[in-house]
Amino acid sequence: MSFITYSDFIELREKLYSSRISFFLGKLSFSSQKRVQSHWNSGALPPNNWWNIPLVRKRWNKKITGDENQSYIEHVANHYLIDKNNLCMLSIGCGTGSQEIEFWNTKKFATIDAIDIAANNIEYAKTRISDEGLHFIHNSFEIFKTTQQYDLILFHSSLHHLKNMEKVLIKVRGLLREGGILVIHEYTGPDRIQWNKKQLDIANSLLKNIPSEKRTYLSGNKKLKQTAPGLLRMLISDPSEAVESSSILPLLKKHFQPLELKGYGGNILVPVLKGISHHFVEENKENIRFLKFLFDKEDNFLKKESDDYYFGIWV
Repeated sequence: MSFITYSDFIELREKLYSSRISFFLGKLSFSSQKRVQSHWNSGALPPNNWWNIPLVRKRWNKKITGDENQSYIEHVANHYLIDKNNLCMLSIGCGTGSQEIEFWNTKKFATIDAIDIAANNIEYAKTRISDEGLHFIHNSFEIFKTTQQYDLILFHSSLHHLKNMEKVLIKVRGLLREGGILVIHEYTGPDRIQWNKKQLDIANSLLKNIPSEKRTYLSGNKKLKQTAPGLLRMLISDPSEAVESSSILPLLKKHFQPLELKGYGGNILVPVLKGISHHFVEENKENIRFLKFLFDKEDNFLKKESDDYYFGIWV
């Protein structure tokens, strides 16, 4: 891993353009935990990542559930919770609560405990729903303690932010009630998002095919290429990012049994679309055509490579 890369300078320039001064002040702390909290407390982010694109999310649904209009949450409820009620759920790293609210609306749960390290996210989540059984809690999983046993434990884009992965999964195992399920929707690729040369060569060649007007950052500067992030930026911006991500699947297979495991790509789409996804949020003919072109290229890549992102259900 390089200490500093080309994309680090681009990322800094774009952050200076789009972020509040509080974001940068939070990075001045010597505490890695405070820098992580600063990252996730920074408020609403501009729609410039792949998950902001509706057609990308439909692609995830298709790969996971077989139906582009059915979310993985509906899939879990319809196939694993069909005859169950009054369940208890724990969500670790809930963010602003979108997944937890969707699980709650299935009417399968008596209690959902949702924890997150970012106080601002928790406060916002509390404003979205006031149902008595849905608890948004400002806490870190490292220090989270409870005597409760859970029927479902969820990691949605949060497990890859935790270190001491084996210790984490052993703790999860102890919190899971017999017959309960662990659900993940996660980045499981290389630690610190170190995209390999093959990925980046393909991504950068595809980037050249994007029309010039759709290859601009929010600042108006043109995206010329994408590199993997450097270690310095990772440690300053969010020290928790993908800290042990490559160990997730091997350790899950060691401590749990899979009921489902489905990849949903990201290997090519993420480096291509990073920083310019806002151009593809609208579902018009041109965007549909170009995104389908990118989807086909990623699917071809994945014929011989493992996905960077996986959905899984484990017992």
